[in-house]
Amino acid sequence: MTIVPATRIAAQDVPRDQPPQPAEETRVRTPISPVAPYAAGLAVWATALGIALYEAPWSNGKVDAGWADPALVEPVIPPPDELDDIDLDEATLRTISDGTLVGTMLYTQLIDIVLVPLIQGDVHLVWQATSAHFLALGTSLSIDAIAKHATSRERPYGQRICPDHPDLPQCNNDDLYASFFSGHTALSFTSAGTSCALHLSRGLYGNLAADIIGCAIPVAGAATTGALRVASDSHYVTDVLVGMTVGFVSGYLITLGVVPQRVRVPVEEAAQESSDFAWAIVPTASVSHEQDVVRTTFGAAATGTF
Repeated sequence: MTIVPATRIAAQDVPRDQPPQPAEETRVRTPISPVAPYAAGLAVWATALGIALYEAPWSNGKVDAGWADPALVEPVIPPPDELDDIDLDEATLRTISDGTLVGTMLYTQLIDIVLVPLIQGDVHLVWQATSAHFLALGTSLSIDAIAKHATSRERPYGQRICPDHPDLPQCNNDDLYASFFSGHTALSFTSAGTSCALHLSRGLYGNLAADIIGCAIPVAGAATTGALRVASDSHYVTDVLVGMTVGFVSGYLITLGVVPQRVRVPVEEAAQESSDFAWAIVPTASVSHEQDVVRTTFGAAATGTF
């Protein structure tokens, strides 16, 4: 008989696969940049300066053309009624360009700077991007006003109609010599540059394809504004190209300098940061009496605290 000693085998802890821990839910937030409070103050001054320079009177009342040599400018654009398939007059095209300018600026401010960040709960992005937007607009407007006063470039319609019709109103005001460069185009592309900076560099939507589309919308509006300024005989192509460059560079770079990179924070921390901000849309109504006629006007107002 063979005796085999029994040896107790100690039980060993066999590692088991642990169930995966759920990832901590986070939200995108924008930290406060050290330069943002200063940018907010500068935005007010830059906007006021731009408006003041733009509205400043010319030195001698009626300015002589400082840049109207045909050798220095492109061929004069024909009036709209001579362009193929275009039957709108110049005044109408200029009015449309006013609309595309305002539309582009409002899209950037109301959608990209206010609505989307508020939906995301990113209050700090709202006021920092607003400061950057208006600082960029004031910068572009100031540069445009200085360039207009310095160059006094005659508008295209001046060479086309004023030699034969010198008594026309448009041939006897300072605006005739305010062609360089296109302020409409510059301001439109300033807003477009701000939007593109928020989308392409700060990931406003958090999706590359969506952010590219978000950038393309205001760029299309700004490009339309520039094209209308040429078609309406208000500017040369070079006026529009310079305005496009000045505006987009101002909007993009100033926004990057003021609005920092966005970061992800835990939901609890994001909720705590947003708890001090509240906003609401309040319906409004007013009643007026005009010669026994009662008129009621309805509207809405945004109100909030932060």
